[in-house]
Amino acid sequence: METQTAVNEKFSGEWLDSFKSERLRLVLFPRDPGTIFAYWEWTPQKTELFRNTLPKPNITLRLFDAEDKSQAADFTLSWDILKAYLNVPAPGKSYYAELLVKTSEGNFNTVTGSNIITMPAGKPENCESPPSSRERMKKQ
Repeated sequence: METQTAVNEKFSGEWLDSFKSERLRLVLFPRDPGTIFAYWEWTPQKTELFRNTLPKPNITLRLFDAEDKSQAADFTLSWDILKAYLNVPAPGKSYYAELLVKTSEGNFNTVTGSNIITMPAGKPENCESPPSSRERMKKQ
């Protein structure tokens, strides 16, 4: 078993560098004026690295205002859920995000960043789901 010091060194140095050397993906989509759908992908090698060396099973998805680059919100998520619906601070604004891991010293290191999205303004008029194909067939 590795010592905590060895794990910390691997986590903050070599570990993070190996993440940045591969193409990882964080993608944002506007779902409605108040919600973003985010998903991320890891390679199988990075999944194993997370399982074996990450001090805590969580990551932070940090949302930024794209206009002034200020931090808009933090979301603590399990690294292996690979997707999340996130409430945005304000509709009608542009955002981007970064996935971060927290070291045992309390510092955040960026693993990957996302695309920039612009949220629709206002509130959704009708949040009802469209009828399923089965319901449409019943009506015919």
